[in-house]
Amino acid sequence: MKQEETLFLKILNAALHPNASALWRSFDTALLQSLEPEIFALARKHKILPPIYEFYCQQEIPTERSPKLISEISTYALSCYQMYGFTHYIQQLLEAAGIPFFLLKGKNLSELYPKPEFRRFGDVDILINDDALFEKAQQLFIENGFESQKLLVDHHIELTYVRPERTYILELHRKAISSQDNKELDDSLNRLFGSLPLNKPLPPAIEALYLILHMLQHLLSSGFGVKLLCDWVVYLEHYTDNIDSNQLKSILEDLGLFVFAHTVTELCVQKLGLVSVPECFRQPLPDKKQKMALLAEDIFSAGEFGKTDTARMLILKNGSSFSGYFREFHFQMKRRYPALQHIIPLWPALWFLTGCYFLYNNRHLRHTSTREILQNARARRRLLDKLRIRL
Repeated sequence: MKQEETLFLKILNAALHPNASALWRSFDTALLQSLEPEIFALARKHKILPPIYEFYCQQEIPTERSPKLISEISTYALSCYQMYGFTHYIQQLLEAAGIPFFLLKGKNLSELYPKPEFRRFGDVDILINDDALFEKAQQLFIENGFESQKLLVDHHIELTYVRPERTYILELHRKAISSQDNKELDDSLNRLFGSLPLNKPLPPAIEALYLILHMLQHLLSSGFGVKLLCDWVVYLEHYTDNIDSNQLKSILEDLGLFVFAHTVTELCVQKLGLVSVPECFRQPLPDKKQKMALLAEDIFSAGEFGKTDTARMLILKNGSSFSGYFREFHFQMKRRYPALQHIIPLWPALWFLTGCYFLYNNRHLRHTSTREILQNARARRRLLDKLRIRL
């Protein structure tokens, strides 16, 4: 890990723990000043600028207060409270229509930070795990001026709500994450989340599981950044005592995700000052240094959801042999054509179209080569192997 990355995490640790006076006094002022441009560049890359800015202000370090920087900080705060209002509007609509729902991430997580505007969120995520109620909710939103957008995912629909101040986005989920290539994992997740009663809050163990699944979803595409680690820290520090540790461990082991979740937790303990963790994560983690190093490297490379590197759009889930490449290609075809992929005689034509889209987008949208994408996918496969994620 680079020096500026280590310092960046230490600053976030302090920002997440404003009462840790010994930690706040332990910084080298000269180092903070010399690495300030790199630290702020990382904050922008990971879309977590406000806590970094506030830290520098509270340390009374002469920091450039450029109009651009002040505008960025103001935009974060304004966006946060706009999204609070939009979330409240969504909840009002659903409650008035008598439609039960689960609110995921977003406002729920922002409220756990020392200041809500520390966590930026750009959409509202609602889970309704009942088909009839899901269709009823979709119709309700369309009747109230929302517009449905076409997506290449099967676990949620995206609805936009255009207002004078901005366009808001609602992700209406029918299940927790998109269909996975591993049918056993997919079926287990569908059974688990499909059985949750909508008239009760999500159990803390299931909410913790969802945060891990959210990380997994992004890890298996372009990756995820430091913000999701911060989410894990603030969630566990507020709810560890309420989490059924045995239930969480059992579910994670059944899904083949315990080593991944354990590595994420250990990284947060070591680098972000997490002290309150469920009992299941207090056991030793074999080969933890290498696991943490590989995960941290991927996280810092990704930035927020891998958007800063156009070569990070894939990760090989089934090895780097020809069959591994083909299975990943077939999975991408199924995501692009969710309805037509059930008609087997159409597969050759769908493969051809998927390949054409892939090559065209690489050249004209991502401005990167197919070779770079495949090399990156092979390299990231090593991380999956180390974390023992079965896909």
